[in-house]
Amino acid sequence: MSITTTLTVPERGSATFSADMYTLFQAINAWAAEANGLANQIDSGALQGKWVSGTTYEEGDTVWSPTDQQNYRRKTDGGGTTDPASDAANWERLPQMTGYADEVYALTGTELQPNNGSIQTKTLSENTVFTESFANGQSMIVMLEQGSSYTVTWPTLTWVRESGNIAPTLTAKDVLIFWKVGSTLYGAYVGSYE
Repeated sequence: MSITTTLTVPERGSATFSADMYTLFQAINAWAAEANGLANQIDSGALQGKWVSGTTYEEGDTVWSPTDQQNYRRKTDGGGTTDPASDAANWERLPQMTGYADEVYALTGTELQPNNGSIQTKTLSENTVFTESFANGQSMIVMLEQGSSYTVTWPTLTWVRESGNIAPTLTAKDVLIFWKVGSTLYGAYVGSYE
């Protein structure tokens, strides 16, 4: 498998900027699915097999857990009798790819955290100050409700809009996309929905 999706950044100020941005975000999702699939192929080729209690593993070794059938990578050299599914201190769960489907997460707090799911929903009930915990290369979609009823303060980010780096005016139901490149968080307003 290889990554075949190409990403073309639209020209700001063009007559079709909004439509071109929407196309770009669809391509980003396709690209991410291909990248995840490729990573899983690489990871699955390196799997050592089923985790065995009492076995000593080296940092970076990968196994699957008999408890939850998920793949895990060892964080440090060592062994033990605790299944990787219950040992987050020593094992990191690897992302699974069995056919691409985004996880939808109902955001209860105010931290924009892509690890919770690449599609997140949030209904505001008060003025809200969002924070973020993105790593380089992470992205997520937020479906935000009641944005027009409350004041929203975003984390430091660069808005990608036809009108420039200006936060959007929110409506009752909005879709926004956020992604991080290097240390810069970007955001784009996709539009409102009913």
